[in-house]
Amino acid sequence: MKSKRFMSTNQMVLGAVMTALVIVFQAIANIPAISAFASALALIPITIGACLCGPIIGAWLGLVFSIVVFIPPSPFLISFISFNLPISVMLTVAKGVACGFVAGVVYKALSKVNDLLAIIVTAIACPTTNTGVFMLGCLIFFFKDINEAEQIQGTDGVGFGAFAVMILFSYLFELALCVVLTPTIVKLVKLRKK
Repeated sequence: MKSKRFMSTNQMVLGAVMTALVIVFQAIANIPAISAFASALALIPITIGACLCGPIIGAWLGLVFSIVVFIPPSPFLISFISFNLPISVMLTVAKGVACGFVAGVVYKALSKVNDLLAIIVTAIACPTTNTGVFMLGCLIFFFKDINEAEQIQGTDGVGFGAFAVMILFSYLFELALCVVLTPTIVKLVKLRKK
């Protein structure tokens, strides 16, 4: 009797390639001139890996993304670290792992219905989860700190409003990149496999 393997060789190789791409893309995104859209590039291989390899590889890619974000940390991330280092690390890892895992689960569930629809919804789910978990974490853990900093500086509401606008533009950029690039790349990889 043949035992079922946890992961195929093809999935492991593809997962390794996507891991390398996450590292390279996030390292490029960590360049100060590009850091306003820091996670946009790395979310593409996370989404592709989640579609082609499943939720476990998606979560792994999200974890790698979370680690590389800290090398070196962007000025944006440094501001959160200054409030609370352990919570900043926990939130960064949680959003990265969640976006890859959720993307894999969404693709797996919807691919039984329609593959293209599954890829597109997955491309929406990955950046939405990444940004959603981050915003939720900021509201829970950092809202009070941001308010106190604004009161000290005499800019009540301005900092949080600017922060929300910046996150919105970053999210829309991530979403556009994922939705435009992921379906094409996943379909090309699947064609090559056939």
